[in-house]
Amino acid sequence: MTWLTEEDPVMVTFRESADEFGENAPSFLLKETGSMRLESLDLQWPGNATTEQKRRVLRSMAAATAKGLKPCQITWHRRKTRIAADALVEFMASVDEDIWWLGHVALVFGPVDRPEMIWLPGCDGTFLHIAASETDGILEAVQEISLEIGWTTEAQ
Repeated sequence: MTWLTEEDPVMVTFRESADEFGENAPSFLLKETGSMRLESLDLQWPGNATTEQKRRVLRSMAAATAKGLKPCQITWHRRKTRIAADALVEFMASVDEDIWWLGHVALVFGPVDRPEMIWLPGCDGTFLHIAASETDGILEAVQEISLEIGWTTEAQ
């Protein structure tokens, strides 16, 4: 049996109630997407995760779970909402920048007014909040890429 130490990289996943994401989503996002009843999942990045590792996880999750869904980035800046089409690359470029962790950016997969999946960074870059019509495939993708990177995945 192998025991984890504090230095071991652990990706922690939390399942939330179906209403949790909608109750905690920022108003600029709810204004564009409307009310939503999607499954909710939170990922907590390992403390020593690099920007490139985070981007690799995001690319892998998108490839595995967002097939055929166009991602749009919704950004709140200076009291205005901006929507950028086909924005996965732009979203990943914002990882670990101020916009990433301030809760002013979201990635919406599918039609903005009827999203299939939403990614919302939060809490000083430590978390990625995910709302999706189904989260089991997301968990599988996270576990797979975590193993490739050398992280342990822990469900809470």
